[in-house]
Amino acid sequence: MMTDLPEILAELPGLTLAQLRAQWQRQFGAPPALRSRDLFRRALAERLQMEAFGGNPAYEQRLRAELARLSPGRKPVVDRPRYRAGAMLEKVWQGRRHHVEVMANGYRWEGKMFASLSAVACAITGARWNGPRFFGLRANDKAE
Repeated sequence: MMTDLPEILAELPGLTLAQLRAQWQRQFGAPPALRSRDLFRRALAERLQMEAFGGNPAYEQRLRAELARLSPGRKPVVDRPRYRAGAMLEKVWQGRRHHVEVMANGYRWEGKMFASLSAVACAITGARWNGPRFFGLRANDKAE
């Protein structure tokens, strides 16, 4: 363990980005390509503490798996909530109650099949909507 770690960590907020990069270079080799001084300072502080006290192997394994899943230059795939076939969604729109049944291959509303909830929301309102938002299925979103 580094005996001077508290002093090193206390100095980090006062260093410039160039000084932080130099510190990283001295300690660990090639620095990461971060442009934010604050983010670089945090990364350096974390790396110093991990060297001093050891890392969290379970966290590091999950992080490596997640990084392997992502390809540089590609948009990450967002996990979307899945609803089981047979689930019923209900929405009151302009005084009328609409029921949508979740099917294995899409959504059924008024006897018609739709590929997405957004398509159902568009059919109901006549305007483009984010389907999960329209039906109130997203956290912190409330459709009017």
